[in-house]
Amino acid sequence: MRRLFSILSFLLLSTALLAQFDFVERPSENVVRNEWNFTFVPHYVLFNGLRFDIERVNGTKAWGISPQFYYLKRDYHPISYSDASVNSLLGGGLGFFRKFVKSSTKDYLGYWAIGLGVNYFSIGYEQYTWVAKSFYDQVVYDYELVQHHGTILRIDLSATLGMERKLWNFLIFEPYAGVGYRYSVPFLPDGTNPFDNIFSFGYSGPLFIIGIKLGSGKSLSQTQF
Repeated sequence: MRRLFSILSFLLLSTALLAQFDFVERPSENVVRNEWNFTFVPHYVLFNGLRFDIERVNGTKAWGISPQFYYLKRDYHPISYSDASVNSLLGGGLGFFRKFVKSSTKDYLGYWAIGLGVNYFSIGYEQYTWVAKSFYDQVVYDYELVQHHGTILRIDLSATLGMERKLWNFLIFEPYAGVGYRYSVPFLPDGTNPFDNIFSFGYSGPLFIIGIKLGSGKSLSQTQF
């Protein structure tokens, strides 16, 4: 029930966001675009990742790919028995998205988009775990800090609204927002998943998406951009 409530809340938020974008068609202002865009998504750095989007805009549609890389190396220990501390993380993925242009002028492009992404993570971490030991022909259990290693496969679905703004004839500033759903398949010891919160790599559930893209792009057919 809580998950259903979250999904409905995100859908209502996305509807409100849609109202903030002027997607009224203006045939007199529409510009037929034919270009390549290369953008960087800076907020991925907060999650030890890098994401670059490469897209091809052709008329009123666009398609793109999104290579993603994750890397982390540190020596932190858990601060409580219920925590898990990531010591190393290596991951990568690839996203695919399709944009549908709703309004286009020389200065901006409004769109809605759908996307699919797949990521794979290799994680080394420490966690307090019950360990079986032999003691005078009996098996006893002790709570010890144990090093673990596992992998997580993650699949993301998204639906977003965005506004691509051209600055100084080549710079792209592109805020976007929307909703999505994430499904993670953990391959971790004991079948547990200590990375299932919404800000971690093994989360499964609905998402509220917001961010910006920064990059460059130049029309291949029109000089006014």
